[in-house]
Amino acid sequence: MSSMDCKILELRPDRKLLKSNFDGYKLSLEPVAIIKEALQMMPDRVHPSEAQYSFLHAQLFSLQNHLIHDPWTNDTCYYIDTNWTVKRIQYNLQEGRFKPIASVFHVKRTSERLPGHFNLTMVFISEKFAAIADGTAWIEIVDTGDRTKGQEWKQVLQMRVLPDEKSGFVLKDARLEIQQESRYIHCLLMRVEQAEGAFESVLEWIAIDLTGKAVKLRREMRSKSSISYSAFTSNSSGVIVAAGKTVKFTYDSENPIIKEDNQENGQKTDYTWKQTEEDVVITFHEREGAEKANFHVKCTAQNICVKYKDEILIDGDIFGRIDVDLTTWNLQNRTFQVTLVKAVEGEKWLHLIPEGPLEDFLGKMDEMVEDSAGNQTGISSLDTQMEDCDRGDEDAEYFVAKFDGGSHKVTHKANLGNCSPLFDVTLRPGHPAALALRQDVDCCLWLPCQMPSEWLLRHEGTLDAFAYVLASKQQRKYVSCSPDMAYAVICEPERHVFIYKSKYETAAGLRKRSGGPQVTLGQQKVVSLEDAGGQVIGMNVLNEVTLLLTEKFILCLQINTEQ
Repeated sequence: MSSMDCKILELRPDRKLLKSNFDGYKLSLEPVAIIKEALQMMPDRVHPSEAQYSFLHAQLFSLQNHLIHDPWTNDTCYYIDTNWTVKRIQYNLQEGRFKPIASVFHVKRTSERLPGHFNLTMVFISEKFAAIADGTAWIEIVDTGDRTKGQEWKQVLQMRVLPDEKSGFVLKDARLEIQQESRYIHCLLMRVEQAEGAFESVLEWIAIDLTGKAVKLRREMRSKSSISYSAFTSNSSGVIVAAGKTVKFTYDSENPIIKEDNQENGQKTDYTWKQTEEDVVITFHEREGAEKANFHVKCTAQNICVKYKDEILIDGDIFGRIDVDLTTWNLQNRTFQVTLVKAVEGEKWLHLIPEGPLEDFLGKMDEMVEDSAGNQTGISSLDTQMEDCDRGDEDAEYFVAKFDGGSHKVTHKANLGNCSPLFDVTLRPGHPAALALRQDVDCCLWLPCQMPSEWLLRHEGTLDAFAYVLASKQQRKYVSCSPDMAYAVICEPERHVFIYKSKYETAAGLRKRSGGPQVTLGQQKVVSLEDAGGQVIGMNVLNEVTLLLTEKFILCLQINTEQ
């Protein structure tokens, strides 16, 4: 894929959504009211088999949220019990208590659960449709009707979507698409497979024709790393993926996969590159009888083009900006070199051009580099660098990319360095989930948006200093924030729940010292989980309350966001 096909997104936070005077969180000892309701039957859970021992399997099983939120209703969520019955949980805000837990649907068992299968998963497609995967090779489309009325659901169809009954998957996303008089349900399935001695993350994109009750489209994507985020674009024409290593299409039932002539397919590039704090040096392979006049170099602040006679050696948008006036090139001992001087000294380049070769000294790529933009928050207690526990895999270069389903190419890409996404959260029903990304000590929420003329990641809000907070929470299991972004929650498997609110009205007007600048404080609360009935296996963070699911209870933490 040439660099012209892919637009590199520069994630620049909206300064209006950042607080330069935020000074951390103040611990509040005020208790959080907890309401506990006993479950009639335990939630259904599958534990990994002996063959599912990889880190990728551990993520799919241990981090699965068994409490499914309905984004189209503010106060309703669901879980599936051991009888495979979908249970509705509603919290009455006016009365401050749970409504009776009700059964709304029974998932039909079509095959025996075998080692290697996964948990049941459910995704709400629209106000009236949902998709349920049973963890084996089957999927069920359900007509829920008007879910605000609490009526029972009806099955639309149930079909096997994988040829092998021993295979299984979890359902990551689903969307309804209407073409002329036909309705299609696009489903994004994830599983882990062992290939050539290594485990891979596999994304399966299928389109189910509701009229013909058949799978009309099947696409497959694979990666050697964990895929931390995956979702359809708003119009179901592409997939948004966040990962730490290359993700690529490997199968398409409609359009054959075209292998590109690049480094990954065995062809070597014509150059290598390395960098220092000040510059980037590109070294081209030797050419017999070459003269300096045979090489043509053209540079702009963010683009480079080098030709040898009529042959293009490199052409594309570079990672960072350069000082064009200081660009030099030289031919010595049949080796041609171009030296680019960085406009921002000390900036770490993660690549030279998109899809180009890695830097020569890859072993040093895991070194942390301070934020060269100099965007200091002025937080006295948070002005140190992130702890090591906040770093990702040493050999990973995390990114968020939009893949086009028809061409199989990356059309938009944002590079995240060695910091993986912190979490994702649904802010608006019908839209892809927003990504929570680290920006210095803050946590910025980016919403994938399809505009009339472009696709982008839009900065929707900021959780002040929350990235710094997360770095110290090694026992965290679930992390999320309310849809209005008023507060965030970190939940441990058993012991504690941490609540962080950026606004703390009682601290208004606080100053660091006499005559010093005014600062803003947030509020932290700690909830101890006593007699919770086992581990927390699900969490939903709503605007007014946070719901937790354990093996025996559903718990409601009443959050006063206006305090």
